[in-house]
Amino acid sequence: MAKILVVDDDKDTCWLLSNILKEDGYQVEIAPRQANLHLKG
Repeated sequence: MAKILVVDDDKDTCWLLSNILKEDGYQVEIAPRQANLHLKG
């Protein structure tokens, strides 16, 4: 199962996207915009 990180400063957008992705079978994590993220590129 694929994991997806949803990051947006609008909590409603995060909620909507995460629910759509979860319905499609993805494992979703939500991070607030101000979170300190260290992503590998």
